[in-house]
Amino acid sequence: MNRIEREASSLSGDLVVKDKSFPKRFWAYSSSLICVWFLVCGYIFYSSSGFNTRRISYWDSTLRVRIGQTSLSASDFLFAAAIYCGVCVVLYFVFGIIVRRPFAILCGYAHLWMSVKLLFSAASYIHGIVPASPLEALPGHFVSGFIGAQLFLLVYCIVGIFSPPPKSEYVRLTGENP
Repeated sequence: MNRIEREASSLSGDLVVKDKSFPKRFWAYSSSLICVWFLVCGYIFYSSSGFNTRRISYWDSTLRVRIGQTSLSASDFLFAAAIYCGVCVVLYFVFGIIVRRPFAILCGYAHLWMSVKLLFSAASYIHGIVPASPLEALPGHFVSGFIGAQLFLLVYCIVGIFSPPPKSEYVRLTGENP
């Protein structure tokens, strides 16, 4: 109790935040860790694309595959994957403050695992394709799997939108609790 008394100030009205339980701290930490993993993966995609070098010679401009009507080179795909990871970083940072439910956090990790696995495997597939005159379409299992992974992101965001912010538990040092 002495540590809590030292941290209290007269400006806070002798209110201090009670330490949260281990499960609450664990899920809060796990929620914020998703953002870090997407940041790391985004950096890997960005550095692999060749865009971060000051010379344009590392940018692969040979069109290798098409997604729908869009023709892509390996560097185009890797740069788009880096942008996607950057958007996910922002989403998980914003909702990571609010989302503390284990089901939603597990959906976030499922989204991370599925989408990053599919992006890395699609990037290696694109690197292995020999450029052809009619461009080969990206196989459907990459696209459908990636769209399926977005359902987990949707669940995470819906929980984040409709969840109330986490409550702080305060203790009054004078003996009377609010």
